[in-house]
Amino acid sequence: MASLLPVSPNFNISGWTGLINARAESDPYKGSDAKIFTWALSFALPDVGGLGNLLGFVIGQPPKAIETDVVGREDPDTSLHLEAFYRYQITDNIAITPRFFVVTNPEQNANNDLIYVGTVRPSFVF
Repeated sequence: MASLLPVSPNFNISGWTGLINARAESDPYKGSDAKIFTWALSFALPDVGGLGNLLGFVIGQPPKAIETDVVGREDPDTSLHLEAFYRYQITDNIAITPRFFVVTNPEQNANNDLIYVGTVRPSFVF
């Protein structure tokens, strides 16, 4: 469940957690159960560089199997999602948001290389 905590007019914190009770519906593990946990914490700085702009940072854990009926299928390590973004408000109706994020230990496995992703999102509000 997400919540927003306006620490001040110039700093906000939000976050959420999730606990998923999953059951395999197909072979080879049909009927097996798993508990999967995920969370995120976000920090935002409104109006940085101009009115309507938003500088933000996110840290979180992608879904991780913390319990399972299948021996050897627990996630061995913990992944983290680290993100930074900046929404630049061009007009009242148009914004552009470049963002960059890194995923450590992809698939909850320290043997996997870091994943780096950069995106640009245009937003049109009418």
